[in-house]
Amino acid sequence: MGILDEAIREIRLEKQAAEDDARQAMEDFDMITSRAVDAVKNTVAALRIELQAANWWSEELHEDSQKPEYLSLSFRVRRHADAPDSAANPDYFYSIRFDALGGAVRITDSVEPLLEPQEFRGVARQDFGADVEKDLKLFLKAILYKH
Repeated sequence: MGILDEAIREIRLEKQAAEDDARQAMEDFDMITSRAVDAVKNTVAALRIELQAANWWSEELHEDSQKPEYLSLSFRVRRHADAPDSAANPDYFYSIRFDALGGAVRITDSVEPLLEPQEFRGVARQDFGADVEKDLKLFLKAILYKH
């Protein structure tokens, strides 16, 4: 085997190793975050039903991902469904972004700052759903205090 053939073979092996690493990173990310993502989706779905029953407006949960770097879930909510005036009834934004290391950061936003960012560690825990519920309650309380 000549030098050129060896170089070509090494490049093929390097590409295969990179593909294997990327596939493994994706599998690891999914394994770490899947339960936490499901917990957020289920909790927000239940919350949206409650909000609509209370005449709040809320949008569907949006998912944005750049796996295996991050996966982000977000939604907007408004206190009164029938009052779309952004000055008197602003939209509030809730987003939670999961990383490949088993952590997540929650941010909220509105016309004015609502809550400081919240960091979560160990999102693969079985009780992470309880953390999400507590955090969403804190988010709603902050909105209610504004009104």
